[in-house]
Amino acid sequence: MASRILGGGSTGRLFLDVREEKGLTYGVYSQMEPGQAPGTWTIWTKTKTKTTGEMLTALFGHIKKMRDEEPTQKEYDEVLTQAVGSFPLGIETADQIAGRVRTILTFGLPQDYWKTYRDEVRKVQITDIKTMARKYMHEIPVVVVVGRADKVEPQIKEVLPGATIVHYNTDLECTDKGNPLCAANQPKAALAPASAPAPAAAPVAAAPAPAAAPAAKK
Repeated sequence: MASRILGGGSTGRLFLDVREEKGLTYGVYSQMEPGQAPGTWTIWTKTKTKTTGEMLTALFGHIKKMRDEEPTQKEYDEVLTQAVGSFPLGIETADQIAGRVRTILTFGLPQDYWKTYRDEVRKVQITDIKTMARKYMHEIPVVVVVGRADKVEPQIKEVLPGATIVHYNTDLECTDKGNPLCAANQPKAALAPASAPAPAAAPVAAAPAPAAAPAAKK
């Protein structure tokens, strides 16, 4: 629910501010992806090279607000109604039902998880949304920027002065050979099969200059 309030669609805070008010992008969204090792929470968008810094400032501002403040009553009511009301649309087809069963089996959920889902959603309080935002929306996340490093890196450093920046080229090869965050510098598994593919680098590329991918670590 916190992610939906922030960037779940055209009524999300990101869309209304970053697109409608600031005009920095055509679309900007956030999404939670469940997983066992673990899941991820992401924001994705596009903007002009010259407004990279302004975009990052806006995104981090909204993350901070989600972590520090409770949503409004209107936001809470709307996201609750959407979550409960849209649920039947996700169990209409055989494929959708199979997906729900797979989720139960994958995560070891109770057999009545989906049967009681809407009742459990209705129990969520406004204070719970802020609590979950502080838990899962990290204040210092990993940021991936695809673009010309010589154009975007100065903007990244201005917005995130404490970030560690790792560069990749257009072949997705890390060019910072001495940087411990570079995938190419990570120890290789001693018993890895010879035919096993090498770990994929983070998808950060630039043309023609290397791209700057800031891993915001302090």
